[in-house]
Amino acid sequence: MKRLAGFSLAPVLLVLTALLARVDVATKPLWSRLERLRAVRGAGLGWREAYEVAGYPAIAGGSDATEATHTAGFILSEANGALSRDEVTILSGQDLQAGAVLGKVTASGKYRAVQPAGVDGSQTAVAILYGAVDASSADTPGTVINRDAEVRTDDLVWPGGTTANQKATALAELLTLGIKAR
Repeated sequence: MKRLAGFSLAPVLLVLTALLARVDVATKPLWSRLERLRAVRGAGLGWREAYEVAGYPAIAGGSDATEATHTAGFILSEANGALSRDEVTILSGQDLQAGAVLGKVTASGKYRAVQPAGVDGSQTAVAILYGAVDASSADTPGTVINRDAEVRTDDLVWPGGTTANQKATALAELLTLGIKAR
């Protein structure tokens, strides 16, 4: 690799490629991200290690860092157009990630994270949240997958404490809607 002014182009290309691949590039100015990386690199770490320590995901494996599911990142396939999707109201008091398995409260018709021990209708899995929704302060519209789709089981988001049996039951309920988890 050709060197310019004492710097190799490989780390720069590596960093830029990774930064452009990140969804949140627009939320942090590129210059501040590069400055942070440069400061960590100055501590004597290699480029890959500096990249990980600076808080960015590993470029080539080896990291325990996990990232929230991206919008529709859990979908393997769905019906043509938007046939698998519907706009619904997410019940307030929740901050849900894409891929959250949802139940529908019978009395209000609003959706919430599935509650396997619930008695208000939300104990039955009826949809999967398409993209993250922050309804922590008010009811918020959201898009759900509620029919005819294949989803990645490992990318589904469950409320804390959901057991394997409860997950199996919810997946069976989703299957009756044509949502197959693989």
